[in-house]
Amino acid sequence: MTDWSVWKCHCSSIGKLMTEPRSGDKRELSQTAKTYLKEVYGEFKYGRREDFSSKYTEKGNLSEEACITMLSRLDKKLYKKNEERLENAFLTGIPDIFEGELIREAEYIIDNKSSWSLRTFLAVLMEKLDRDYWSQIHGYFDLTGASKGEVSYCLVDCPENILQEEKMWLLNRMVSRLQAATEFSPAYMEAAAELERLHRFDDIPIQERRIKFEVVREQTFIDSVHEKVKKARIWLAEFEAFHLNGHKIISTPPPAPAINVESIVLQKIKK
Repeated sequence: MTDWSVWKCHCSSIGKLMTEPRSGDKRELSQTAKTYLKEVYGEFKYGRREDFSSKYTEKGNLSEEACITMLSRLDKKLYKKNEERLENAFLTGIPDIFEGELIREAEYIIDNKSSWSLRTFLAVLMEKLDRDYWSQIHGYFDLTGASKGEVSYCLVDCPENILQEEKMWLLNRMVSRLQAATEFSPAYMEAAAELERLHRFDDIPIQERRIKFEVVREQTFIDSVHEKVKKARIWLAEFEAFHLNGHKIISTPPPAPAINVESIVLQKIKK
């Protein structure tokens, strides 16, 4: 049997774990949380992890240094990417940027998010901070001791390799539609130039390419995360026991719809 008492939730997944169940009973785990924990089960027990990747997440990963450089210029501070993974009794994670002498005694945490396009960047303006991101930075507060921080959306150029993949996808789509299109045809060259313009942002003032959400530590939420992790460990242990005992759920057909006798009688009378 696996020792689930040592499992720790990734800060980036706190939002999934803390999703409220439809019943409204905060003592229970939601279906979203259980779906996440089934993924945890496969990774933690069998060492199999299916990484979800898309062009959006890939840009986020590849643009970290560009975002940090931009934030350094805007704040007139020399920020550096933190590479140290932190852990406590309940959580694990790698904060992006911190202020303070030591990361484990940080005073301020900065979590940067690289927007895919101007459209997605502006979409968060005048909106509330995404709950998952709010939860994630609270995980970093718990790991570092920081009481304040921010989530900053940054609008930086698309990395060249992703941009080239986008252009190739555009070319393939145009070929399938127009047949005669090539990488040297005027139609494609014009479309590719417009695509590149949509993902280059040097013409926009740097101060207009950051949307900052300030976050203040809420200890009651952090305490509730700890309690939820404890519940998740119990659920994982029960899930493993169910799995190893070879239990099977017997699927039964749904009940037949109730027959409305009165309606049938009325129909016969009308006939």
